[in-house]
Amino acid sequence: MAYRIILRQDTAENWTTNNPILLSGEAGYETVTGRLKMGDGTTRWADLDYYKPSVFVDVPLTADATGITGDMAFDTGSTGSTGYFYVAVGTDTWKRASLLTF
Repeated sequence: MAYRIILRQDTAENWTTNNPILLSGEAGYETVTGRLKMGDGTTRWADLDYYKPSVFVDVPLTADATGITGDMAFDTGSTGSTGYFYVAVGTDTWKRASLLTF
């Protein structure tokens, strides 16, 4: 069985005009800009920060490295694997995305 998840969506202008409070964990998507905010159940739209995955630079991505889906990391060589770019594909699960050369 397939499931479909639809995010609450509108233009940035309408989000700002209506200024709703999103439920805790509810996502609000701006259709024109492609930006996303996550609700906390108490804060109005205008006061929420846009969602930004974390980006870590020069971190050791060992088996116990922490992260959440969408986080990105670039290892500049301190761990011996120079130039690898990683993306978190699950909670604390990292996948090497590419080898960058300079």
